[in-house]
Amino acid sequence: MNLTIQIPIIDIARKINKVLPSPLYKGDVADYEDFTIIVQKRGDFRLKAENDSIFVEAPIRAELFIGPKALLSLFAGLVKKIEEIDVDITAIYEIKPDINTKWQLVPKIKGRFIWDKNPVFSLAGLKLPLAHYLDWVIEGQIKSVGKTIEKYLREQLKIEEYVEIGWKIMHEAIEIDKNYALNLYFHPEANHIYATPIACQGGILKAVVSVPLFPEAAIGAPPITTVPPKLPDFEPVAKLPVSSDLSASATVMYDFVSRFLAGKSFEFEGFLQKIHINSVKMSENKGDLHTEIALALSISLWGFAIKTPLTCEIVADIGVSTPLKNLSFKLLNIRILSGNFLIKWAFYFYEKKIRSLISTTIERLYEKYFPQIKEVIAKNLDARALGKYVFLNGKLKTFDLHETVINENEIELHVQANANVAITIGNF
Repeated sequence: MNLTIQIPIIDIARKINKVLPSPLYKGDVADYEDFTIIVQKRGDFRLKAENDSIFVEAPIRAELFIGPKALLSLFAGLVKKIEEIDVDITAIYEIKPDINTKWQLVPKIKGRFIWDKNPVFSLAGLKLPLAHYLDWVIEGQIKSVGKTIEKYLREQLKIEEYVEIGWKIMHEAIEIDKNYALNLYFHPEANHIYATPIACQGGILKAVVSVPLFPEAAIGAPPITTVPPKLPDFEPVAKLPVSSDLSASATVMYDFVSRFLAGKSFEFEGFLQKIHINSVKMSENKGDLHTEIALALSISLWGFAIKTPLTCEIVADIGVSTPLKNLSFKLLNIRILSGNFLIKWAFYFYEKKIRSLISTTIERLYEKYFPQIKEVIAKNLDARALGKYVFLNGKLKTFDLHETVINENEIELHVQANANVAITIGNF
């Protein structure tokens, strides 16, 4: 399963502009006595994400105060002072965001600048160009502001917090349908977690994390809450597949089947016209399914319509037919527990037909409800909100029955599925 983290660059720009100090820098210029500088923002920093980099355009004003000793160092023989000169530049930063295997952001930043206005100082009608002398001063400030941006990205954009949200959700039960009491569990594995490098494209920072899953659809059981283990380290990879084959399981609780079938009716053609189920009790014995069913039968016999109660015990083996991958119901034994003489007589003469009808009824139940459950799961995987900024997006391509297991309290269905499932987390 893929966990996709998406951070809009516009949100990063807004936060950077909010947290950057004002002024950006105020202090002396190294190696010069009586030379101070104040660096201010002239406007909001503009960010864009493209070519797997973050580009920052930073309009900056440097207010320079150059005393006589500093000016003498710059221009030999000139003993004056510059009370203030404003220098306007645009700093351009290229940031390569990356994360280490501990989920910590490790940005790599480099910067340059361009003069928006070439600084010139006029003295006695003589114009003294300062750009050449101030290049190294401004470069030092560009590095200083770059370190501020880098510090913000490293300390404030905590990728691990995004991954922790997805990791926690993967350990929670997701309610799919109340009518079926159907809950979905991802059962993520802590080993072999992979992550792609951070991509910067189309105004979005994006990283994809892949977590091995063993999904389970539990029908008829109350949701179970588990405490997720510590978020493990990951192994970096260049690319991850969009969809994958999954081995999934579905557990169907006997208690739920009993409640679900009680009151259901099935109609047929022939002498047995209708079966109405009053109650069902299910259990496992030596790998076989034992079921006690209380029924009401409507029978047409010799032109007479007869309705009669019946309680019977059924022992069956449930498997998978090939190549259709449908449920196969093999009736091993049927025994009449209670019923009138007519029912027992009819069973004696029509046992083969009754066995066939029971098997057909069970298989019809599967053919009706299994596709419905598949459809409900597929529908609830598509663009489902799991939180304010968290969405579950999934496309269920295939969902085929592979194996059945009769357990003590439930039937377990093993399913082979191909799905494109991802949790997408936006900026918070």
